[in-house]
Amino acid sequence: MVRAKELRPDAITLDVLMDNGDGFDVLTALRKDSETANLPVIILSVVDQQRVGFALGATDYLVKPIRKSMLLETVRKHVPSRTDDDSAILLVDDDPKTLEVLEEILRAAGYELKVSKAVRVLWRYSPPS
Repeated sequence: MVRAKELRPDAITLDVLMDNGDGFDVLTALRKDSETANLPVIILSVVDQQRVGFALGATDYLVKPIRKSMLLETVRKHVPSRTDDDSAILLVDDDPKTLEVLEEILRAAGYELKVSKAVRVLWRYSPPS
């Protein structure tokens, strides 16, 4: 949550299964916060629970393994094509190899990325006063 608020990305990719918590909990917290409620959140997970993801507010849901073309098509659908320096995508996954592959694919397609390898940063959520 903190990283999403700080970076204000154009979109977030989020895994469901993480060592430090549940991606669905992160999604729920993102949707409850007015600063992050409208950010596109694309679930990328081996867990095929699309109905749950969409019910909680996922913008899109892809089941791993994900074809490069499907990833790019999905990101392009939700991230406007802009040339300003402030546009970015926040990648959230606890698997360094997955982050590396996602980063490589999206950078090659011209996207600027912010990689969150320490998932616990998202767990420092404090409800608005």
